[in-house]
Amino acid sequence: SKELLSPFFISEKTLSKPFAKGLSIVNGKDTRSFCFTGHYGKVMHKSSGSLFLETTEEAAATKENINSCENGRSVRRNIVNSIEKNPIDKQNMLQYKDKLRLFTPKEVLNILGFPKEYRLPSLDEMRMSHQYKAVGNSVSVFVCSKLLVLLFFGDEELNNDTHYAHSNLVDFQEKLNMKFETVLSTMT
Repeated sequence: SKELLSPFFISEKTLSKPFAKGLSIVNGKDTRSFCFTGHYGKVMHKSSGSLFLETTEEAAATKENINSCENGRSVRRNIVNSIEKNPIDKQNMLQYKDKLRLFTPKEVLNILGFPKEYRLPSLDEMRMSHQYKAVGNSVSVFVCSKLLVLLFFGDEELNNDTHYAHSNLVDFQEKLNMKFETVLSTMT
């Protein structure tokens, strides 16, 4: 699985730069990250998006997790502690060679809440930099879903999580269409 992820690992040259100590680093237990912009992976500095630190426990599960998600979240159950709660030693960033990597475009989509069956074009059809630009310029499906519910149905429906389950997406879309038609008819 290292071969599959090799294009995503941060180079020794980058890790040896003074700014490397300021990079945002997360693992599978963290719940916060820096945003993923269209330039993710292209420009490296402390605000260029979080990097993923693979620990030994995570490495064993990585191959399965690259393409898997539950409700838009990457499935990583083996990790003991978050970096947010137990900060890592950033004095010698070279110790993270072959452990620190970019999130894959698919992992970014998972974090943003895209359905697990959603796929980007292959690397033969779309360069990696363009894949990052596409996902980095995207929006969070979770946030948009909540905003649409709030806009069309009000506060009472906001905590009803059935709207956000991908299996109920067709029902939710039908409810939104009916509500939208009602709103449009009152405007004419």
